[in-house]
Order: sequence, then C-alpha cells, then structure tokens
Amino acid sequence: MATAKKSTAPKKTRAANTKRSQPMRSFVLTKDAPPFFAFRITHQTFYWLLLSGIILALGVWVVALNIKVQMVYDSVDQANSDMDVPAHVSGKSE
Repeated sequence: MATAKKSTAPKKTRAANTKRSQPMRSFVLTKDAPPFFAFRITHQTFYWLLLSGIILALGVWVVALNIKVQMVYDSVDQANSDMDVPAHVSGKSE
C-alpha cells in the first residue's frame, strides 16, 4: 500500500512555433509634421481668445470695483475726520 510520490519539478512543455510572417505592406509616405511654432487659426484659437477676453474683462471689473470701494472709504474717513476735531483744539498754541 505504498503511494507513489509525485514529482515536484514542473513538466517541460515545448511552445509551438507561433511566429508568422508579416503580410507585405507597401511603403506609404506620411504627411510632414507641421513646425512647432506654426500658427494656424482653429476652433481652439477662438476658445482661447474668448477665455482670455473674459478673464481680462473680469480683472478690469474687479479693479474698477476696488477703486469705487476705496473712494467710498476715503469719503467716509474724510467725513469722520471733519466731525472728530474737538472744539478746544486748534492749530494755534497758547
């Protein structure tokens, strides 16, 4: 009643030769790549111009709004400085 020992070494199998010859292809000329700095107007050009215009317009609007707010602050400060001058303090020394 002895059991047969199984081999632990993997079995060697030969791979079938699967290399096939490539079909013949004709030589086809490809188009030359355009130069990197070539300028062509495409739909993306219009998108970038539109995006740049929107960003520039928003920047000008924010600066104009900031100037208006600063003018309001200046007028409030000027009004407060006119009211804060005590009556007994004057520019002359006694």
